[in-house]
Amino acid sequence: MPLIIKEKPIGIIAVDSDRENAFDCLHLEALKAFADIASIGINNSRLHEEVEQQAIRDYLTGIYNRRGLFELGESELKKAQRYHTDTGLIMFDIDNFKKLNDKYGHLAGDFVLKAATKICGSELRSADIFARYGGDEFVVILPMTDLARTREAAKRLCNALCSNTLEYNETTFNICASFGVTSYQREDTLEGMIKRADRSLYISKNAGGNRVSEGESSD
Repeated sequence: MPLIIKEKPIGIIAVDSDRENAFDCLHLEALKAFADIASIGINNSRLHEEVEQQAIRDYLTGIYNRRGLFELGESELKKAQRYHTDTGLIMFDIDNFKKLNDKYGHLAGDFVLKAATKICGSELRSADIFARYGGDEFVVILPMTDLARTREAAKRLCNALCSNTLEYNETTFNICASFGVTSYQREDTLEGMIKRADRSLYISKNAGGNRVSEGESSD
């Protein structure tokens, strides 16, 4: 018996018996009624999952939003604490983003945010948690990654951004960003890690941008 929603099949129910001619029209009608109920239940479950995904996804870029970042990130930190593994965190924002918005308009700003997301996403692993923290700020959580490899990942993102030339309304430009990195410390919280990375980010910003910083040192 097919499972159908809006005249489209989404699955099938198969019923078997070891007796020959075990089923009659009444069984068929009962199975059809059950299939109708099952179809609605499966469809509602899918819709619920879609709504849940929408709640943790950024509407513009499609990556995780702040809620998704904290839900998934805190889970990763619990694993790091339980299994004594490394977890890295990168925070970055687009250099001179306000000037770009003022000069070319907010649609150009949206274009840059989506482009930056696509460029960085192609450099990250599927296990990494990539989120738009707010405005032009982004956070990446890197499970099973120590500080040195987190720094290397941030440098790759930084280089990938500035080496891509974008074109918007017949105007070409490059994206540059300021990065701060940190790694999980004993009894750390995600909020604490973000604050440390944010301080490092501003070291990069104050040094002219387009660089990676960790604590009081920068590259």
